Amino acid sequence: MQYIRIFALHFQQAFALRSRSVVWFLIALLNPLTYFLFWSGAYAGNQALFTQWNLSSLATYYFLLVIAGSLLIVHIEEDVAHWDIQQGGLSRYLLKPFSYIRLKFFEELPWRIIQGFFGVIIFTAFWIMFGSFVSVAHTVPAILFAIGIAFCG
Repeated sequence: MQYIRIFALHFQQAFALRSRSVVWFLIALLNPLTYFLFWSGAYAGNQALFTQWNLSSLATYYFLLVIAGSLLIVHIEEDVAHWDIQQGGLSRYLLKPFSYIRLKFFEELPWRIIQGFFGVIIFTAFWIMFGSFVSVAHTVPAILFAIGIAFCG
């Protein structure tokens, strides 16, 4: 029950600071889109080099990378390095009845949920606008491998 309360408190803080979430999500969005622009130009220049890939699979890969980046890449290093180590805030966590790592996990989890939701919205918008351009694998092994990779990430 205490973990749910900790998660709810950090979710309120993450939801109150939505602009920070949007900025980090834009970084997770712009990097894969830049790569996609580069590879689409390379694909248009010489299609003979791309035997395994086509433009649809490239687009799908980079649009799904937006979701993966917003779900999996954490930005807690500033809090840990500056507040906990340099300012000495780590000492206040040593006497608490739960571990520091669990607390940081529950502190970062709401940010991942909010930014992952943004990624799903963007991917759905791209899928609606460019339905034939985006192709997602429908086979069970591919889905299971993707879930395993995301879990390991």
